[in-house]
Amino acid sequence: MINRNKMNKTLLLIIVGCLCVCQTGCRKSPVLVQTVYEQDHDVDEDTETDSIDNDEGNENQDEDLAPKDEIDDSDSKRDQTREDALNGDGNDQADQTYSSTYNDYADDRGTASQATDTSSENASESSGSGDSNSSGSGEGDSSGGEASDQSSSQNGSDSETGSGEDNEENNGGDGSLDDDSQSGTETEPTAEKEKKQIVDARGEYVEVPVDVDTVTAVGEAAVIVEMLGGSGRLLGSSGSFTGSGLVQSVFSSQGVSDVQTWWDDDGSETITSADFEALVAAKPDVCFEISGDSTFSSEQIEALEEAGISYVVIHSFTSISNIEAAVTLIAEVLGDQSSDGGTNAPQIAEQYSSWADRVVNAVSGKGSAKTTLYVSAWDDTAYWEIKNNISGVWGAGYGVAIAWKGAKTAPLNECMGYANLTNRGLDNYYIVPLENNYWLNYVTGGNGTFSYGTILTKTLAGTGLGDASFPAVVVSDSSVKTAIESDFHWDVYGRNVDAAGNTALGFSDGSGQTIGSSIVGDYGIYVNPTGVASWTAGIEAPLEAAWLSYKFQNGEGGISLDELRSMVSEFYSTFYNISVDTSSILGE
Repeated sequence: MINRNKMNKTLLLIIVGCLCVCQTGCRKSPVLVQTVYEQDHDVDEDTETDSIDNDEGNENQDEDLAPKDEIDDSDSKRDQTREDALNGDGNDQADQTYSSTYNDYADDRGTASQATDTSSENASESSGSGDSNSSGSGEGDSSGGEASDQSSSQNGSDSETGSGEDNEENNGGDGSLDDDSQSGTETEPTAEKEKKQIVDARGEYVEVPVDVDTVTAVGEAAVIVEMLGGSGRLLGSSGSFTGSGLVQSVFSSQGVSDVQTWWDDDGSETITSADFEALVAAKPDVCFEISGDSTFSSEQIEALEEAGISYVVIHSFTSISNIEAAVTLIAEVLGDQSSDGGTNAPQIAEQYSSWADRVVNAVSGKGSAKTTLYVSAWDDTAYWEIKNNISGVWGAGYGVAIAWKGAKTAPLNECMGYANLTNRGLDNYYIVPLENNYWLNYVTGGNGTFSYGTILTKTLAGTGLGDASFPAVVVSDSSVKTAIESDFHWDVYGRNVDAAGNTALGFSDGSGQTIGSSIVGDYGIYVNPTGVASWTAGIEAPLEAAWLSYKFQNGEGGISLDELRSMVSEFYSTFYNISVDTSSILGE
């Protein structure tokens, strides 16, 4: 007969044994311990959340973590963060949000409903964005997330898409970068480019990327970038560059039509706020500024640095040696990309300096000393008068020529020196060839400065325009030449006999007096050539020296027309990779 008491005791022992086995079976998975519990991170005792992250405002940043702004852009953040690590006491907290890795194991343990929102979509969502590197390795610091992320996770929702399915397909992976890469998800944040130090024109040490992809440069500096950098390097420039038909033609194969116009004119004035915002959004690697210009304001320069965009000042184009220095500096920034199918900018810069020095040496010391005058513009808004203190005004009208000299035309003056010429130009001065004798000349208004008694068409020694030693003026373009040719001030009058029988250069005022002129005879008006770059203030300036030598010293051992054509062809072929019709450039 069965002893029921014995049976009951035996069953009770079996049940107790099973309970013990079940208790042992609830031990944490070694993988789960590695990915969730064994974080070895500092914990804020007040909040029991991670106290280390890479937010810029946190002093306790972990050097092993990527910068937070980069992690935030990573597609992998959805599977690699958690708001709060479990405290290890075996008690899940309903307001915590865990990665899909944890949920895979929670399903086996019957705890998923406690750890996540009842929605199956939210159950697989990741909550943070600050520790992708940490969770990717399965150990180290768990940075938690920002307060806004914690609030979102406590409400059982998140802005990121759930990724539990990815890890299930990889047999319950641990949420590492390797698992996500197998599923085709881009996980690693964009790596910061390796940097190098250069010294710019200010003597400042500036960090620039080793591999520079895109830059901004204005005016003549933009031409240098195209010459050295090849296709697609120039991201934005000024209207003087992008609006040039010759620029568009020469660099069409390099994608110059895609260059953004973010500055007006030559870019020497500060970029507008709207265009600056567009520039920062496009995030070029480097922004160049020519020394002495105001391409960026001081606040914008600070903003560039905060955005991680390098700001480099290059040498002003005040001499050929400075132009060579600017070319060398830009080349150093652009670097050698020939191994990747690009250009070797430093090598091209060396070729340019050698070419420029060779041209200058071929020109220097040829011919005799002469004087000329560079006329840069014709100011239709300037008002002129010829009058005296007795009879009042003899004549008045609008339109006066302007001569420039100084920083913007210093390469021109240097090139004139190589060609054995002296430029009579003064800073922004109006040019009136008439002498101030009985009738006095005045100029008001406009954009220039009138200096009473200063006659720029006459040398300090008294030699006037039209003399063999002052044979011609040089003008910036054909419109200035046309204006001079049609203006009575610039006529060649010869000698006039006044009512008293005296002779003087000039013409009669109709009452027996002579209105004097400084022009002594026929003179030339030479239109300065313009290439892709300016011949007076850009990388083609050595050609200016050769052209001046041809125009003024050809019969005295200067450069011949054939030599000049050869120099122009060589430059365009070597540095722009095109063949040109030299007659169109030289205006023949």
